[in-house]
Amino acid sequence: MSRLIRRLMTSVASCAIGASTLLFAPQPAHAQVANFQPVSVPGCNATSLAQVPGTTDLFLGRQLINTSSDGCSGSRWSVVLLRFDWASQTFSFVKYLVAPAGNGIPLGVQSDSTITTAYDATAADVNGELWMVFECGGSGSALGPYASSCAAPISRGDYSVDLSRMNVIVSGVAASEPTTGKSASVPKIFTYQGVPYVYWSAMEFRETAGGQVVTRLATRGVQLVRDDAGMMWAAGTQRAWPADQGDEVLGSSADGKVGDLEDGFDVQVIDGRLLMTSGAGTTGCTTPLSPMFGCYHLQIRTSATPLGNHVYNAWVVNNVALPFNPHEYGRFARDPSGNWHIFGQFLPPINTGSAAPGNTVSPSQGHFPVTPSAFQFGSVDASAQPDPTSGPNYLDVPFTLLRAQNLDCQAASARLDPVGNSCASSVARYCRSQGYASGGIMEELNTVQAGVLCFRSEHVASPIVSISQLTARDAHCVAGNLFSDSCASAIAGYCKATGFAGGGFGPMEYSNDAAQVACLDGVAGNIVPTSYTEISGYNTCSASGWPGTTTCFSAVNRACLAKGYAGGYGILDHFGDGATIGCARRGVPR
Repeated sequence: MSRLIRRLMTSVASCAIGASTLLFAPQPAHAQVANFQPVSVPGCNATSLAQVPGTTDLFLGRQLINTSSDGCSGSRWSVVLLRFDWASQTFSFVKYLVAPAGNGIPLGVQSDSTITTAYDATAADVNGELWMVFECGGSGSALGPYASSCAAPISRGDYSVDLSRMNVIVSGVAASEPTTGKSASVPKIFTYQGVPYVYWSAMEFRETAGGQVVTRLATRGVQLVRDDAGMMWAAGTQRAWPADQGDEVLGSSADGKVGDLEDGFDVQVIDGRLLMTSGAGTTGCTTPLSPMFGCYHLQIRTSATPLGNHVYNAWVVNNVALPFNPHEYGRFARDPSGNWHIFGQFLPPINTGSAAPGNTVSPSQGHFPVTPSAFQFGSVDASAQPDPTSGPNYLDVPFTLLRAQNLDCQAASARLDPVGNSCASSVARYCRSQGYASGGIMEELNTVQAGVLCFRSEHVASPIVSISQLTARDAHCVAGNLFSDSCASAIAGYCKATGFAGGGFGPMEYSNDAAQVACLDGVAGNIVPTSYTEISGYNTCSASGWPGTTTCFSAVNRACLAKGYAGGYGILDHFGDGATIGCARRGVPR
């Protein structure tokens, strides 16, 4: 179910945490990842691999319950045992561990609940007994509307699972406006100083008019206790623990050092030190495929204690070239010689205009060696920041991502509200998050995604102007109709009067008395005379329809593209059939 970016650190300091001394140390300038090795895994999308404690060749994996001869058919999963041949770098199937095919697997102690899907397992030795936790779903009161986490013991002899002792330990929590729902995804079981714990990825959901939106993802945790009947529960209860409770051990911080996405994948205690891997990102990064630079890049963090608020926030590895690719399920594993590796699924880097750093690997399921004893930690993730190499750039952005920037941004009304156009701020915020400091504008859209044009800061300013200044240029431009032809004219006039020959557009952000606009100089933009007759040949657009229709923005964009520009930024003024439009120049120099 699992789906920040800072400059290089140069300061040096030290601080004792847990079992060892941790140093602030600069990351090697995004050096290449050493000895990355692709592997072969049986099955479709079988990307979640977790080594069985005490072995080097056995791993927990997942396999689709197929509904046809197509190996990728079906949406339900089984937890399986796999064997890894370190010589051939190949996984092979050993046996099913939890296979909820057909009507699923009823739970004994939670008797009204049935598991119908099971996947993304991890395991730990708990006081001499091998325990597995895995993401689960199904029906019944113990299982929430979103993903839950289940637990069961595994025999060391034949690796069979005692289904009579299987139960839901953490249950997903429903969203009910205005509160968020939370999942209990990708559970991670481990022991620290003899005490068992479980962490889960708490994906937060909001239900909006435009559909479900993932607003945040943090890692939460609780201590576990084995009861007299041999069942595993969150300490202090003998029922499923709500996913929105427990300690948020890793999550977004007010200082911006930790982003809105911290999807924990693995926890290991190595040489007495707690180490957690995660996929990290910022607002809008909700899956490894989200079009955001650095989304779901691998982090390794440490803490001096397993529980407490944001105990992993302070320290992140910054002296090792970890793969920068979007990734899932980065987990530690030991080879037969005792050396540590990290296994994971590494995807193609997301291109939003910034060059991929040198620590990007060829996309594949694979692993690379690490030396945990040499890890050095700093307070800020030293991964590459977005830095677009050219501009402006046209990017396709899903509305699910734009809604994460502003929940009120809806595809159905993206351009239809002259009073409060929430998508304008969503687009600007998204563009800024990708290194385009001057924001951007929506050009095209359908029910699924929008095409946006993002601007770097070179030759494009984003001043905040008072509404009264705009009203002085056009008396009809007031706070109640900021997205009108009158305000489009006033904004363009303001920009030209302040030295920006290309006019401008906006607002991108606004309040009752001020608006943030974008102003382009003559290097970045050009004011082009045209007519409604001409631009309506590209898409429906008329004087009466401007600017409250998506088709007019599309018509201007396409007209500019046809003239060799990078795109358009709207009708700046119009009179009868005549109109002037803003066209953005290509390849604006730094």
